[in-house]
Amino acid sequence: MSELTWDELRQLDAGAWKGKEFAGERIPQLDEVLELVNGQTVLHLEIKEPGTEKQIAETLRRYDAIGWVKLASFHPDALKAARQVAPDASLVLIGGPRIGADDDTFRQFVRDALRNGANALSVHHSVITKERVRYCHQRYLFIGAWTVNDAELARQLVAMGVDAIASDFPDLVAPVLRS
Repeated sequence: MSELTWDELRQLDAGAWKGKEFAGERIPQLDEVLELVNGQTVLHLEIKEPGTEKQIAETLRRYDAIGWVKLASFHPDALKAARQVAPDASLVLIGGPRIGADDDTFRQFVRDALRNGANALSVHHSVITKERVRYCHQRYLFIGAWTVNDAELARQLVAMGVDAIASDFPDLVAPVLRS
């Protein structure tokens, strides 16, 4: 994908995989998304490629969106660069299952997040334990879980103290979060 031009990306069908009624949907530009959302909800924007942080920050400023867009990345260096160009941004370090291999690996992940300016973590649900949530909260880090598509798992995560849950099926998870 990174080798395609914007015109080539714009031709792709971003909706057909979801169902016939979504066929023909195109990939929107960041400007289009920011204009549409206009602060009505919080967006979680993933920085896929380090080196794009300045352009992203400039776009967010044009839409006065720094306050309602969380910048997230699997790349700690991308967060460090984002902190330099957008000091007021909320930054999220993303971690997959392997950061939960053991407690030392998890603690190193947390240190990397803090050293690079993150104020939140977004981790695969399998990584989360009550002790790890407490460890994050003691360091003033918000911690969210992804991708949770089961109401019982969502209940367990809420009981452990997670701050947010990402799901492909919000209709299953939202009632758990409200209770």
